Amino acid sequence: MLTYHAYAGRIVGEHGLRVPVEPGARLLSETASWQLAHRVVGTWTEDLDTDKVPSTVTSYVLHLAGELAEHLVDPSDLRDHAERLCQVIENAPRAKGQRANLPQELVKVVATQQLRVALLPLVEEYAQSKRREGAMDFADQMSLAALLAAEHPEVVAGERARYGAVLLDEYQDTGHAQRVLL
Repeated sequence: MLTYHAYAGRIVGEHGLRVPVEPGARLLSETASWQLAHRVVGTWTEDLDTDKVPSTVTSYVLHLAGELAEHLVDPSDLRDHAERLCQVIENAPRAKGQRANLPQELVKVVATQQLRVALLPLVEEYAQSKRREGAMDFADQMSLAALLAAEHPEVVAGERARYGAVLLDEYQDTGHAQRVLL
C-alpha cells in the first residue's frame, strides 16, 4: 500500500532518467524546500514590485511553484494567461452608465495576476536551484511521475503489468497531476 507521493517517488526513482532526473536526486522536506526558496528570495537582486516581506514572498513562491507542478502548467503559459486576462479586464468596454474605474474586485484580480507574473522569475530560480542541488520537492516528484505516465507508454505498460488493481481513498482530494499518474 502506497500514498500517491510514495508511488510517484518509486516511479521517478525507477524511470527518472527518461525525463531526465538524475539518479539519487534527494527529496526535500517541507523545511528544506522553505529554506531553499527563502535563500532564493533573500538573495534576489532584481526589482520586485511588492510590499510583502521576504517570508511572505517565500510562501507565495512555494505555493505558486507547487500549484504549477500540481496542474502541470509551464510558467510561460501562466505568464501568457495572466497577461491576456489583465489586458481583457483593463480594456473591456464599459457599459452605459458604468464608472471609468474598474470595480475593486477586478482591481484585486488584476493585482493578483500581476504579482504572479512578478513572482515567476523567483519560481524559475527556485526550480534551477533545486536542479543545481540535485534535489526535488514533493510537487516535482508528482509532476515528474505524471509526465512519465503521460509521455512514456512503456512505463505505463510495466506498471499495469505489475498491478492488477488500484484502490483509492478520498478521490475528491486527488489533484490533476495525481489523476494523470493514475
